[in-house]
Amino acid sequence: MSEQTYRPSLSHNPRRRAAAIQPARPGPRLSQVLNQVLPLPPGNVMLGLCDDGLPLLFDLNEPDSGGLLVTGDSALANGLVLKSVLLAACRMNPADSLNLNLISPRPDFFDVLEREPHLQINFHSRSKEAGLLLEEFANLIAAREESGEPSIIQLLAIDGLSEFFEALDADHQELLLWAASAGPACGAWIVAGDAPEAGAEVPVSLDEAFPTRLVNCIAEAGNPWLPEGAPIRRLAGLENGRSALLFAGGERIQVQIAQAERGDYDLLASEARAWTEMDEVLSRFPDSSGVE
Repeated sequence: MSEQTYRPSLSHNPRRRAAAIQPARPGPRLSQVLNQVLPLPPGNVMLGLCDDGLPLLFDLNEPDSGGLLVTGDSALANGLVLKSVLLAACRMNPADSLNLNLISPRPDFFDVLEREPHLQINFHSRSKEAGLLLEEFANLIAAREESGEPSIIQLLAIDGLSEFFEALDADHQELLLWAASAGPACGAWIVAGDAPEAGAEVPVSLDEAFPTRLVNCIAEAGNPWLPEGAPIRRLAGLENGRSALLFAGGERIQVQIAQAERGDYDLLASEARAWTEMDEVLSRFPDSSGVE
């Protein structure tokens, strides 16, 4: 049965009522968490909080970590996690040591980053300029490989990676693959978010470019970004957008996600859910009034 967006129809069955949206449970605010843990050595990014309350850090001084990918069933939840990671990168590093560029199909979703001096560009992924930004990012990596000199950390964030990649021509696809693989050794990282359709395929070279995965709730094993042997039951039990499982270097570490902005959890609470088999059964219940 194909998934549909759940839209309650009160006229179809008067006995059914749309569930009231409950305010989301409070969770950690990123600003509050950082006030407690900073200062930390530069070049670190907080991905979330471990069970002991300590921050889990992604080290931008360690090239072997490779590209970082946020994935899961919900594009909204992925976006909120990606926003938390990117805002943490800005708040934890001086603007003269880290630059951020962003490509997204929903640039306004990340407008909180516009207030950070680290953000240079925020392009729509369908714009011609997005391809030019990718070219400039690759040129920067090539120049750094030639000079061998350390420089400011460069982050290129790509929201909706699969969709963006598929829309590129073959030359730009190769450019992205090369940049994602070669960049970390030069202090240039791609941080991406992706919620591909179940059963979709990811090019092997793209899969290999993102060895570090921060995985949201995944209900079924159809996500092509899932690491081999990933515990589906554990992933299905994660709170969407609130908790995630980090896969890196053979390790699995669960973290709680800090809200980049107040109200982020409320967005998740109001997100349309998938149509289930039970919904299908209930939708066929006869009208209690007997009126057709």
